[in-house]
Amino acid sequence: MKIVCALAFLLSFIFAIVPRNLLSDTVTFNGPPKHIAAFCVLAWLLDRAYPERSGGAKIAALIGYGVLIELVQGFIPYRSANLFDVFMDVIGIAIYSMLKYFVSRKSTPVR
Repeated sequence: MKIVCALAFLLSFIFAIVPRNLLSDTVTFNGPPKHIAAFCVLAWLLDRAYPERSGGAKIAALIGYGVLIELVQGFIPYRSANLFDVFMDVIGIAIYSMLKYFVSRKSTPVR
């Protein structure tokens, strides 16, 4: 699972830095839904790949990754950095965290 997780992070970084017109046929939605979905999936993959790590460390790593992407995009002429994108990344992470909480709570027997 660690290899799959690393490949997902690599692929998402590539998608973040290539010109948008190259992705228009590949990615059919942009903006907030893309960020939310991507970071929800990345959170799930990171959680599965590193179950021994604390949730806080994984959340910090994901937020740091989102900030890194925006910083890199700020230096690419055909891309732009946007703090709103980081906010959407955080929403994706929060959605995964809530889903994980409710699923684990539902599967825990009541005493």
